[in-house]
Amino acid sequence: MNLKEFFNMKQIYAIHCDTEEKAIKLLKAFDGMGKTWRTGDKYVTKTYWDNYREKTMYSNFGTFELEDSWVEHLDSVIEFDEIEDFKEPKTFMKGDLQDSDIIVLRNQDVKLIQRFSETSMICLGKSGREKFSTLYTSDLKHIDNKEYDVMKVHRNPPGMWFVDFKNAPLVYERLELKEQIVIIGRSQGKLMYKRQEKKKMTLSQIEKELGYEIELEEI
Repeated sequence: MNLKEFFNMKQIYAIHCDTEEKAIKLLKAFDGMGKTWRTGDKYVTKTYWDNYREKTMYSNFGTFELEDSWVEHLDSVIEFDEIEDFKEPKTFMKGDLQDSDIIVLRNQDVKLIQRFSETSMICLGKSGREKFSTLYTSDLKHIDNKEYDVMKVHRNPPGMWFVDFKNAPLVYERLELKEQIVIIGRSQGKLMYKRQEKKKMTLSQIEKELGYEIELEEI
C-alpha cells in the first residue's frame, strides 16, 4: 500500500512507527500531501511519538493511536516499512537471475542463463559454455574484462531457448554516467575550450604558480 491509497481508504487504517525517526519521516510525507492533524494543525508541528513511543500509530483520519488499543483491528495496522513510498528501490543482482534469462553484454554478445541452484549458473552463447557463477560479481560485472559486463537482462519464458529476445520483457538495464566533452566553438583558430584536469602539486609548485611564498596553518 502507498500513502495515497492509505488516505483513500474509507475505513480507519493506521501506520505503526516503532522509532521516532520513522514517525518524523511519515509525518513529513503526510504534510507534503497537504494533510493535517484532525485539529487542523500541520503534521510537522508535533509528532506525539513520546506519548506512546514504540507503540505509536498514525491513522488516516488525522489522529495518533496506541497500538495496544487496536488489538481487535490488527488487520488494519500497517508497518511503516511496508509502505511503498518508503521502500528503497531494489537493485538487480546476480542472485535475481532466473533460469532461461537472456543477458546482453557490453560487447553486444547475447547469452542464455542456465541456473541449477542458488550458487550454480552457466551461460551459453556463441563462444560456448561458461561458468557464470565464478566469472561475474554480485552486481553482474565480469571479473576480468568490462566488455563482458551484463548490460541488459531479458526474461525469457521458462524452459524456452533462444527466441527473439527483443520481444522478451526487459527486467534490468545497467545505467551509467557518460563523460561528455563540450566543444563551445572555434574562432580564428583560437582554442575556445580546454578540459581542466585535477593534478597533485607540492608546496613549492603551488608557490611557483602563485608567484609568492605561502605559509600553512594548522586548523
